[in-house]
Order: sequence, then C-alpha cells, then structure tokens
Amino acid sequence: MNHFFTPFRIAFAASALIAISSESAAQEIVYDDFTMNPGYENMVYYSVDSGVAGTAIMASWDLAFDVRPMGGTALINSGQGMSLFPAGALGDWDVIDDTFADNAGAIVPFQNGTAYWSQGAFSEGGDGSFDLGWGVYDIVTHTIASDKMYVISLPDGTWKKFALLSLVSGVYTFQCANLDGTDFFEDQVAKSNYLGKIHAFYNLTNQEELDLEPASEWDMLFIRYVEEIQPGVNYGVTGALTHPSVRVQEENGLADPFVDGAIDVSAMTDSINAIGYDWKSYGGGSFTVLDDRCYFVESVTGAQWRLVFTGFDGSMTGNVELGKILVSGADVSESPAPALTSHLFPNPATSGTDVNLTCESSMSQITVWSINGQRVADVAARGQSITLSTAAMEPGMYLVEVQSFLGREVIRLTVQ
Repeated sequence: MNHFFTPFRIAFAASALIAISSESAAQEIVYDDFTMNPGYENMVYYSVDSGVAGTAIMASWDLAFDVRPMGGTALINSGQGMSLFPAGALGDWDVIDDTFADNAGAIVPFQNGTAYWSQGAFSEGGDGSFDLGWGVYDIVTHTIASDKMYVISLPDGTWKKFALLSLVSGVYTFQCANLDGTDFFEDQVAKSNYLGKIHAFYNLTNQEELDLEPASEWDMLFIRYVEEIQPGVNYGVTGALTHPSVRVQEENGLADPFVDGAIDVSAMTDSINAIGYDWKSYGGGSFTVLDDRCYFVESVTGAQWRLVFTGFDGSMTGNVELGKILVSGADVSESPAPALTSHLFPNPATSGTDVNLTCESSMSQITVWSINGQRVADVAARGQSITLSTAAMEPGMYLVEVQSFLGREVIRLTVQ
C-alpha cells in the first residue's frame, strides 16, 4: 500500500484523532489511499469495507452493457471523449456515410445519465417504460428489438455507425461499421457470462469483449465521466459513482467531519452520483478537498461507514486519500437471515386499480421496476401494509422490490 501523506492530511488527521479519542476509542479512523495513475489512466473499484477491489484501464473500452437480470441499456465511455449521435431509423443504415461527421456539430449528442446505471446513453429518448430509446420491448415475446441506429465518435478521431439490434434471452446483439460501410461486423454479449456483475465492457476497434469488473464486492467506482454541472452544460469530471446496492447520505457544514453530523437512514439515497465529483474544488493550480463534508455510506454488505475525503492530487498523480469510521458493522452471524415474505393482491392486477402489498415485517422502501429495468415508482414505506397504484403502469410485467430490516425481496407483478 502506498501512502500519500500530504501536509493537509497530516494536520487533518491530528485534529480528527484528538476529537475522536474524546468521544470513543472504538470509533477509530481508518485511513486509506490509492491511485488512479497519472492522467486518470485507471478506473478504480473500491470497497469501503476492504479497500481497492480492482482496477482497469479507462481507455480499454468503448461500451458498457448493463448485464443485470433486468438491465437493458449500454453506456458509452464519455470520460475518454467518446460521443454518441442519433442517426435515424435502422433502415437507413446504408445511407449514412462520411458526410455525417462533417455535419455532426449541429447534432446534440446523447449522454449517460448519472443518477442510475440504467440511464445509459442508448436509453436517451425512451419513455421509461416499453420504449428503451434504442429499441422497444415486446410484452408478448419479452424481447427488445431495435428501430434506431447511431453514429459513434471515438477518442482517436475515428467514426463508426452502430446499431444495438436486440436483447433476446439475455443476449445483446449489435452491428458496427465504418461510416463508409467497411469493416462491418456483428457481435453479441451474453449476460450469463457476467453473473452478479453490473457491466460487460466492449472495445469496438479491437472487436473485443472485456470482463473488467472485479468478482469481489465493491461500493464505489472512481472514474472519469461526464456530468451535467449546470443546466445544459455537460463537462468531464472525475469522481465516485456507487454500486446500485449502496446508499449514501451527504452531510455538509461540519466543524469536524469525523465527529459532527449523524447518520439518518431515511435521508440516504441510492443515486449513483450521490458522492460524485464535488467533494473537491480546483483553484490556484491544485485541488482542495472540502473539509466540512462527510458521507455516511451503507455498503453492499450492509455495513455503515462515515467517509471523509482527505486528499486528491488531480491528474498529475491520480492519488486519492480518505478516512473512514465504521458506524455499524455488517451482519456476520453464521445463522441465516430470516426470509422476508411479502404478498401482492390482486396479482395479476387490472391497469388503473390499486394493489395491496403486505409484508411480515415493517417495510422501509418500495421500488417498482419495469421489465426493462426502468424505475417506475419509489415509495418510502412505514408499516406492514401499503397500497400501490397501477394508474401509471401499462400492461406488462413489473418487479416490486421490498426492503425491510429483514432484508430485500423482489415480487413479480403482472398488470393486465
């Protein structure tokens, strides 16, 4: 382990340790550091519980396919300067030629969303239900077929036309070629090769599928990405995007971020950019981390941590420093956790009617997902019974995710 002890961190650590010792010896600050390498060469998967879980070269991939069971999109490597342009109907594939690049400046490129991993650039223009942007979900065959094509500008200055053709039985099929039609190829990515992971990566130039996500658990991905820093202004930033199972609470204006503030589970969010990039600022030729902010992080294991960034060197080194305090450990009991049992009635339900959801334990959060992985509804629940409205749900299959202190359960809901 390398240790990048900046003068700021040393002073920060000294004052924090004095404060902590007066509160409780059990609340020990664990300092950690890692590097993304100069120029942010690497993206780093980080576990709050155990440290760096894996690294991968940022420039090695162009597309990241969502390989979760309900995933149905792909992200672009926008942090490397890649752009995705809508190019009309798939039937116009042969019409697109080199003149597209000359006129691309007048077209607004599509961007990855940064609230959820399901908001890939290929999802832009979808309706959040059966139109996924790049294709349309068929409620009879449970397949997604493409009706659109795109043009991709790669960081090395080359241009490709691309179509995500279909998602059938967990297999993405796509085609790609130069704008003049040369170097055409078709390929597939199967979700079954990435069980338990979020993304499968792909390099269009090498026509190579890449397994970059570590098999071990991770909570944050430190990466360069594009964020909307102001309305209509997209800018390349470097920061941390969280695992979809992680929840975060941000606390600001703290005299001592290692001591002040309190965890509030109801204030936590699962937005992947809850930590993001703005825990640091740039000025005078260097970065400064905010010394009045902490994040309460509930990791994928269920452990709850207080996390404070203590150093960031920028692109010169890519070094990141942080301190963390374990607030509440994960459940490591050898006895199995009690099963969560929930019920929906009626199921199937008629569109527009109410559905009663009951649970044997007090619920905390209900999330409804469409079959293509789009978030349909979020409900903060209290108690063992709640009524869900299907007024905004078109006929089809949905997944209702129930969270309580006993765990999580997913129930299928059919709306007719």
